[in-house]
Amino acid sequence: MIEYIDLKLARTYANKTVSEVARVMKKSQSWVSQIESGTRDIKAIDLQKIMQLYGLDDTPLNKIKLNSKRIKHK
Repeated sequence: MIEYIDLKLARTYANKTVSEVARVMKKSQSWVSQIESGTRDIKAIDLQKIMQLYGLDDTPLNKIKLNSKRIKHK
């Protein structure tokens, strides 16, 4: 079963701001916004870090469908 993960909603439920996520991920706030809106690809390792930050790290990546373009596995 594929689960749909809305990263913006997940961030909100985790009580995190865009700036907090950007700081932890060592990325820009626009990077976070682009990932959430689906206008930017995301590396699998970055997705794993975000999922951990949001408390969703028990969900296998192959069971997730994002609203982003695609997950890069390199």
